[in-house]
Formats: sequence, structure tokens, C-alpha cells
Amino acid sequence: MLFFSGTISAQITLNVKNQKIRQVIQQIEKAEGYSFFYNNELSELNNNVNIQVSNSSIENTLDKLFSNTNITYHIKDNKQIVLSDKGLTSQFSNTVQQDGNIKKLTGLIKDEAGLELPGVSILVKGTTNGTTTDLEGKFSINVPENATIEIRYVGFVTQTIRITNQTSINIVLKEDAKILDEVVILGFGMAARKADLSASIGTLENIDQLKNRPVSKAEDLLQGQIPGVTVSKNGGDPTEASSVVIRGKGSRSGESPLWVVDGVPGAPVNFNDIESMVVLKDAASAAIYGAYSGSAGVILVTTKQAVAGRPRISYEGTYSVSQATNLPQSLTIEQQREVRKQALAATGNSLPDGWDPVKNPYIAQTRTDWIDEIFRNSLSQRHSFVISGGTEDFANRLSLQYNDDQGVLLNTYNKNITMRYNAFFKISNKIKIREDFYWENLRSRGTNTDSGYTGVILSALMMPRNAEAYYSDGTFGGTAPKDPAYIAEHGSNFADIHGDVVNPLRTLESNNTYSRPTTISSSTFLDIDDIFVPGLKYTGRLTYRLTNYFYKNFNPMRPEPGKPNMTNRLDYETYRYYRWEVENTLNYSKSVGGHNIGAMLSTTANQQRRRDFKVSAQGFNNETTAFLYLNWGDSQKVFVGDAYTEPDNNVSIVGRASYSFNDRYFATASLRRDNAGRLPKDKKHGDFPAVTAAWKLTSEPYMPKSDIFNLIKLRASWGRIGNIGSVPFHYGDPTFVVESSNDVGGQVGSNTPLVPSMVYNGEAFNRYLTWETSEQLDFGIDMELLKNRLNLSVDFFNKTTKDLIKRQDTGWPSYIGPEPMYINQGEVKNRGWEFSAGWNDKVGDVNYYINANFATLKNWVSDIGPADPQTGNKPVWIEDDEFRGLNPFRTRENDPLYSFWVYKTDGLFQSDAEAEAYVNKEGKRMQAKAKAGDIKFVDTNGDGIINDDDREYVGSYTPKITYALTAGLTWKNLSASIMLQGVGGLKAFNAMKYVTLNESMVNFNRSTEILKAWPNSNEVPRLTSSDDNGNFSNISDFYIEDASYMRIKNITVSYNFDKIFRSISPRLDERKSSLSVSASVDNVHTFTNYSGTNPEVGGKGLDGGKYPVPRVFSVGVKLTY
Repeated sequence: MLFFSGTISAQITLNVKNQKIRQVIQQIEKAEGYSFFYNNELSELNNNVNIQVSNSSIENTLDKLFSNTNITYHIKDNKQIVLSDKGLTSQFSNTVQQDGNIKKLTGLIKDEAGLELPGVSILVKGTTNGTTTDLEGKFSINVPENATIEIRYVGFVTQTIRITNQTSINIVLKEDAKILDEVVILGFGMAARKADLSASIGTLENIDQLKNRPVSKAEDLLQGQIPGVTVSKNGGDPTEASSVVIRGKGSRSGESPLWVVDGVPGAPVNFNDIESMVVLKDAASAAIYGAYSGSAGVILVTTKQAVAGRPRISYEGTYSVSQATNLPQSLTIEQQREVRKQALAATGNSLPDGWDPVKNPYIAQTRTDWIDEIFRNSLSQRHSFVISGGTEDFANRLSLQYNDDQGVLLNTYNKNITMRYNAFFKISNKIKIREDFYWENLRSRGTNTDSGYTGVILSALMMPRNAEAYYSDGTFGGTAPKDPAYIAEHGSNFADIHGDVVNPLRTLESNNTYSRPTTISSSTFLDIDDIFVPGLKYTGRLTYRLTNYFYKNFNPMRPEPGKPNMTNRLDYETYRYYRWEVENTLNYSKSVGGHNIGAMLSTTANQQRRRDFKVSAQGFNNETTAFLYLNWGDSQKVFVGDAYTEPDNNVSIVGRASYSFNDRYFATASLRRDNAGRLPKDKKHGDFPAVTAAWKLTSEPYMPKSDIFNLIKLRASWGRIGNIGSVPFHYGDPTFVVESSNDVGGQVGSNTPLVPSMVYNGEAFNRYLTWETSEQLDFGIDMELLKNRLNLSVDFFNKTTKDLIKRQDTGWPSYIGPEPMYINQGEVKNRGWEFSAGWNDKVGDVNYYINANFATLKNWVSDIGPADPQTGNKPVWIEDDEFRGLNPFRTRENDPLYSFWVYKTDGLFQSDAEAEAYVNKEGKRMQAKAKAGDIKFVDTNGDGIINDDDREYVGSYTPKITYALTAGLTWKNLSASIMLQGVGGLKAFNAMKYVTLNESMVNFNRSTEILKAWPNSNEVPRLTSSDDNGNFSNISDFYIEDASYMRIKNITVSYNFDKIFRSISPRLDERKSSLSVSASVDNVHTFTNYSGTNPEVGGKGLDGGKYPVPRVFSVGVKLTY
């Protein structure tokens, strides 16, 4: 409905040629003072006419204007004219004629916080007569008497109001959580309804409920929530973040998604401030971030913002207790003596004297449960305090958060304090300044659990249990007594029978560590609406981020028996990192009839730099805290390191255009160009295009929406993104290395003589190095069925990462001095399907939901590089990851990235005769030293010899399937939810077996799993003090285990006490205060066949004693005043 008004005039004069009837009506309204009301269904209003009248009455003018149409009119007493179709009965026309005069209604619309809402739609129900609120939330509309108006606004509950005698009205709209979830932030000031998206995008549902869980990192909220997004815990170390992989790993140099917080790439985020999270899964949606996004996708975080209204104070607190589960256990000293005796007997040896309780009484008693000593039930807490409020022109929001995450291993923790200040200031109706300031202070202490020599959990298993945790004088216990009287009486402390093992309590408790980075980040925004033309918005942003880091660690002497070390060391490290970024963005949107167009243009410039300083000293005679400074060390043992990087400068420009027609057809196209300062001169530019399209079938006239089919949408997308994350800042500048005579002999030429010292360029430069890129094709279908109760989504994607950036690790001579140069080589593909389904409904007073998702993934190296011209063999990629010399990783073409390359086994020989009968075609034994209970290795190539040519590729740690199920219900004030999450089709390399089950490493203690050694079972090879058959030294599938699991991830129950809380005081009721409490359990139970502590070993799948993922019990409270 179009409404215009003007001054009253009795006669009309017109001279119009070839204009639309609609335009003629507007002229009459403007010049002659009449008000026209009509329905947009009157398509003939767009007919072109020629009309000429002079001093004509309104009736004669309209008769002539509508003479060749079906339009009729009705003139009311107050010169209001209602138009309708002769052949149709207009509900609006009937309403006007039945209800009498039309009156002017004015009003003001706000949200619950008191903030005026611009752009709210007000419609006279049953008609197309409507208007929208202005920037101050005000509106004016002519309505018939006793009409009903309908108020609609994205993100708020629609209201209908009966208008009787009112001429003015104030309306408060309530937020609709469901509709808010449907509005998706896309970056660079762009947003769209979820139903209108043409790219593959995942949104995090029920985020406030998810934050009831005992987690403190944003990435943990994503686990199991979105198909194609794999979140894997890197163990349970509180200092370690979970890894997030979107649609498979594509880069050998490592990758992680880009986090964009309120439009700022890489910005820090306060966990409790998160309002929404959106994952740009396909390259088409992530391409607008170009090189920022790497090849891993983009995660958009929107935080809670300052709003106008009375001051509000809120508090959220969570207390939790963490408990390690499924822990290994070591042998008692009695069990260890028996196992050692059998292992030595197998090689014709007997126990040393130290194992004789008569000669060494200290060996006769089990004193310590080392696993129990190093683990604890840890108490963690998280507190958040927020105050917000302000006027329509100036509002503030201040949030403070304290997080103390204590690990289940002693003295491990992650503590941080964060402060975020957010404000806006309206200079005018069109100009607004926003500020977002963030400060964080972090203190953390982790521990090494992966080392094959001094890993904490491994040390606890290797320590003899007759040893004391602490000696009587309070010092850390060793593998044997240190009392001189004992040694004098027995002639020795017999420490040699236990090997060079370290007391794990010393590792956890003795180091004096101070690690504290401090980060500040400031982003200032300038928003200007309708800057040159209506619909054109400008946003400017200036961001500055600074991190200062200080680290101090003292490693004391280790005098106790076992693995003594009589040197100490003090290390200092500090660095200063800064980054500034300037961004200017224009967004334009316009609707013409059924056509909606949008355009975005943005430029970005940034610079980052880092400077490091390190110093260490040894030789401290006094190890008390007061003397742990450099000047108390040995001045001859001070080592200094200094590093400085030139500024890394980058410039980008990105454009995006979007179009939709009649809510049916949707298309977008974008192009970004990045200029990276760190790349070689002729390779700095990278172009990243993307296109998307969607077709909403349920908007077609032949397939209208119904109670069964609410939405059916087909979509497709293609895009390209870049990655230079592995290229160091200012690549190509000479890196000089100083070497002594012990290092440079033979380094430059094969027979270079030793020289006193030399300086050379430490790294080769490749002037052809260019961008690593990832291209992705996606097809999908979205459906909403049965009155929006059932939601279904299916996606197919094909992701190709090419021109991988890597060191030239093949064909590079080791004697020329410089490190291998970076090159572009290789191609990795990831392909898969993603499915999601959700059901929301209500039965009586019970609202409930069930959501499920499932994804498949195939990962493989499609091009590993050129073949050797002489042999014709393709290269292989060998990784550095290893455990006590065991390196199971090797990647070849057409196999998954980071594949396990191992010997195949065929169980254990059950008799010596069976081992002797395992011969080749010539009758020679395949395993000459094998006996009953040894592993049988398979001659896979049939050449009669067991060697590396028989090793096969047996999978990787990349899951082939991921899945999750969440369900919840709300009954009155009580809510409950449960989440199941799992992965399948992945392998892990359980390297712990090498130490904990291998008696050829004679001195150490073992896991109780060794009691299953043959002939007690066929799971563990026989006990022997010599690994002649290579049962453990051969990298075989004995170490490979299925790491698939299904986990009851979380159970949460919460109760809303709002009504009870508000009844305490009228003031609480007036301010709509709220109170709720919750109880939650995380990692309730894991179903798996993996024999290690936890199948979520992280990384590439090498388990060397990973920090266990704990079960966590928590209670929480939320309070708002």
C-alpha cells in the first residue's frame, strides 16, 4: 500500500503522457490534497496512460484515468479515496467501507532494553497498507477504525494489536530466540536470513545452554554441533586448545580456521560474551577473507553489545570438579620382580642381587601408587560480571571474567583474567562511533606427557613402586634410598636395577615457572548510514593489538637416584608483538519490487611485527627463590638470544555482489585480491573468487508453501581461498648463521676443512614461491517440513588444496649449508557428505528438541610431486613425529595425509615349531630368532624377506565419519539436555606399548597390561629381556589401534527461579531480574575399543602418554538485576 497526503484543492488540472497510473495518483495526492488507499494486488496501477484535464472534478478525473481498466474507486467524506478491482472484493476496501473513517495513528517501538527499533514493519492486517519505523523508532500510519495492526521485526516476536480509540501507541517488542537464530552474520557488515543462504554455513544453536557446560574455550562449544566440523581435544591439558578441522586437513604445514570476532580477524574473545557463532564451511563463503582464512575455513563470533536502557548487572559463576578416568596402573614391586625374573630367564639370565630382599630390604615393600600421586580431583571455577546500560545516544557494556581451570595432573592449570569494554556514541541519526576494548592477563602451567623419556605419566609407570614419593627429609624420592647408613650396611643402594627414570612428582612440582602473556586489543568503528545515497552504509575500522610476554623458569638440580642431573638452569624469555589494521567498507542494499540487490566493497591494510629476547644461565649454587636471578649464576655459562622480524605488511581489496528475486532465486559473487609482503616480488598477489546460487522451490507459484513443505531450497557454491601461514615474516631476507669449527666441516662442499668459525646465509630462498590455495565445490539441499518442526540439510563437498607450501625435503643436499628452501608441491583432496536433522515440537507443557548430524570424509594426497627421473618413483613425505625412535608416519600419493606405514602382523607364534616352519621358497626361516609367543610379521610382497618393502599403509588418524546427537526438553521452569558425540574409521599409534609392555628395556617398571603377556593371552608378546625378534622395535600394526569412539559428552539440568526470585522484592520484579541454576556432567562415559587412556590423542595420532581428558562435574548460577 502506498499512502501520500497533501493540501486540499477543489479542481484538478493534469497534462500527462506515457506515465504509469501509480505515478499519476502520486501527482494528484501531492498537488490536490487527496489520500489514496489501495492494494498492491492492483497490477493495472502499473499501466501507462495519457490524460489531459483542466479544472476537472475528482470524479471526472478518476473516471478518465481508470476508463480502460477494472479499477473502481470510493470517495469518503474526508477526501480519502479507496481503490479496488471491479472483479475482486478487496478485504481492505471492505474494511474501510464497513468501519467508517480512517484516522492517523502514531507510535514509538522499542525493545525490552528500551532501545528504539528502526525499520520495524507495521501492517494493517488483511491489507497491504503499511509503513516502517524511522531511525528513532517512530511511525505514522492511517488506519480504519477498529482495525488490527501487525508489527513485525527480524529477531522479535510478531505482535497484533486491535486499534479502537487510540491515536498514539507505544509498543515493546520481545526478542524471539528462534528467529534470531535464523539471521546469520556473514562478515564485512553483511547478514542474511538462514533460509536465504546460498552457501554452506553452520550456525551454533542453543549457545546460552551450551555455555552451561564446564568449558572455558570457544572451540569446545563447537564439538559435535555442526556436521563437517571436527573438534578434537589434544588431551586434557588445560593449557592446550582443541584443534578444529573443517572438512578435512588440506595443508601439510598445519592449518587452523580463522576466528573473526565482531568483524575483526584474529581478535581475542571473552567466553561469556559470545552471543552467536557461525562457521563458514565452504570456500565460497570464506573467500571474502582470502589469505586470512588459510585453507581451513572461517568461524565468525558475534559478541554481546552495549544497548540503551537502565543499568543492568549480571553475574555468571561455574564451579567444577574434574576427575581422571580409565587410568593405567603400574606393577607392584612384587609383580615387577616376577615379571623381571621371567624375562631374564627367557634369555638364560637371573635376577641381579638388587632384587634379593635379603641383600636389598628396600625392594621388599610396595610403598607408592605413583598414578595416584600425580593425579588429583581438581577444582576449577569461572566467574563473569557484566554491567551495561545507557541512553539512546550513548551506551556502555563492561564485562569482567576470571577463569581458573585446574588440571587433573598436579600443578597444571590455566588462569586468566579478561576485561572487555564496549560502547557506542550516536553523533547523529546517521553517524555512530563504536569502541571495543579488550584486555587479558594469562598465567598457565602445563606439563610434558608425550616424551618417551621423561613424560610425566610414562615416568609414573616406569618408577618402581617400592620407591618413596618423598624422602623423610622432604626432598623428592628416587628409585633407591639415599641414606648413607643404608648404603654402608648393604654395600649399595642398588639404584642400577631400576634405570634412569625421573620421579614424576619432581617434574610436576619442582620447576619454578612464571609464564604470563598480557594482551590488549582496541577496535574503533565509524558507521555512517545513507552516506551518499539511501541504502549506502560506510563502516571504518581501526584495530590495534599488542601482546607482551614474560617467561621465567628455573630447572633445579636433580640429585636423587634414578636419573640424576647436577646442573641447574634459569631461563628468561620475553617478546613484544603488535598488529594494526585499517579497514574501510561500503555496503549497499536496495529492493525494487521483487528484486533485491546488495553490494559490498572493502579495503584492508595491516602490519604486524615481533621482537624476541632470550637469556639463560647455569651454575646456581643457591636454589632458593631469592637467588633465582641471572647475576647469581655462573657468568661463564650465560647464553643470550635475540630475534627481530621486519614488519609484515599486507593489503587487500574485496568486493561482493548479491541478488535475489521474489524470494525464489539467490546468487552471490565475490572477488578478493591480497597483496602479501612476505612473498617474493612477483608472487605477492593472490586472487580469490567465489560464486554461489540457490533456488527456493517453495517460493514458486506451482509449489507454494504448505503445512508439510515449509521450505525446500537447492544451493551450489564454488570458491577459492589462500594460505601463507607457514611462510615466515619478511621471507627472503638473509638469515645469517654463525657456526664454530665443530659444525662447519663438510657443510659447504663434501671435503671442506674445519675453520675456526664462519657466517653464512642460513636459509635458501625460492623467488618462485607462491600462494597455497584451496578450492571447494559444494552442493546442498535444505528443507523445513511439518510446520517448521522438522529441519533437514544435506551437503556434498569436494575440497582441493594445491601448491602446498613445504620445505624441499626430497632432493636437497645435506652438505651445502643453508636449510632447504620453501617450495610449492603437492595436492590434497577432501571429499564427503554432511547430513543434519532437527525436530522441535511441544506436547502439553513440554517443549522438546532432537538434533542429529552425521558426516563422512575421504582424505588423500592426489599429487605428491614429480617422479624421480631415473627411477620413476614418486617421492614420499616423512614426518618428524616419533617416540623413542619409532616414526610410523609416511605419506604417499593416493593415501591419506599422515598415514601409518607399518609391518603387517599375523598374531603370535603359538609354538617354536610354528616359528621354525615359517620359511620362504628356499626353505630359509623368515624370522630366524622367532620363538613361541613372538609376533609373526607378514611377507606382504612375497620376496621371502621381512624388510621395509613389506610395510604397508594402514590408515590415518583422520576420521572417516563423525556424528552427534543432542536432545533436550523444557517443562515449565525445568530444562534438561543430553549430547552424544563420536568419530569412526580412524587409527591411532599407541606408542606407550613400546615402554610399558617391553621387557627388553630391562630396568623400568611396566604397566599391569604386561601381565597379559603370552601365554596368558595373545594380546601381548612373550616376556623376554632381549627383543631379538623385533616384537617392539619393528614398527608394526601391533601399535595400531582403532581410535573410534562414541561418548556421552554432556548431561545438563537447569532450573529457572525467575518467579520466585522476583517475588522477594517489588524492585526485583520491576527490573525483570532473573535467576537460574544448572548442574552438568561432561565426558560422562566413552565407548571405545582403544586400549589407551583416551582415544582422543590429538595431533597426527601418536599416543605417547597423552594427558587424559577428564570427567567434569559442575554447578552454575546466572543472576541478572
